[in-house]
Amino acid sequence: RTELEAAMAKQGAEMEEKLKAEEEARQKGDEQEASARQKDRTELEAAMAKQGAEMEEKLKAEEEARQKGDEQEASARQKDRTELEAAMAKQGAEMEEKLKAEEENRRQEGTSAAAKLSDTSAMLQAVRSELEQAVNHEKSEREA
Repeated sequence: RTELEAAMAKQGAEMEEKLKAEEEARQKGDEQEASARQKDRTELEAAMAKQGAEMEEKLKAEEEARQKGDEQEASARQKDRTELEAAMAKQGAEMEEKLKAEEENRRQEGTSAAAKLSDTSAMLQAVRSELEQAVNHEKSEREA
């Protein structure tokens, strides 16, 4: 009986030692697992921070490119507007010159027509005078 109790006590102590060792191993494994999880979390956070910084740089570069493009587009629009205004001013000046030339031609034609009219009127007046003289001369001869 004493031997049985001693054997059982020994077996109990061995089992307790084994359980204790397993518990320590489990705790050590839990600690290692927790440490590994913490390491993974830290690495993930670092990778996310790096990716966030890269995305922010990319967005900043895109915004700068967009602004530069907007400035270039605005500059191009202003250049087009200036060129259009210059072309319109040139066309307006050309039309004004053309109108002045046409007006001068009309004035000269009007002066020329008036001169022709005056010449024709003078000629008609001369013919009329000659006819009146001829008629009066004819009357005088008949009366005589």
